[in-house]
Amino acid sequence: MDKRRALRVKEEMSLTVTYAAPGGSRKALQVLSKDISATGMQLRTPDFVPVGTRLQVEVLLHTLQKMIQTLGVVRWVREADGLAMYEVGMEFENLSAENASVLRQFIQVRTGGQQDK
Repeated sequence: MDKRRALRVKEEMSLTVTYAAPGGSRKALQVLSKDISATGMQLRTPDFVPVGTRLQVEVLLHTLQKMIQTLGVVRWVREADGLAMYEVGMEFENLSAENASVLRQFIQVRTGGQQDK
């Protein structure tokens, strides 16, 4: 059974996320997005990122030529089959009303107006 609360669209793009590494330093990771929804994103990264990690992310939505900046929390992690990569499920946290509106607009454009489940 699919537990997703929001319609996801495939969106592969390269982006950088940052988070607090052990010891308090900031770490930047180059990641590849797999999909995006109004509530979160699925990412691929060569580095293991523990569940519960808070990520700072900037996403350029090319279709709209708009950038969103927000925080997210890692909700799940799994090894990508046959790759030296991890798939990470990130839920957006404290998404501003403006960013939420941009995401809804982006998803509507990409899905031809299809509504969330």
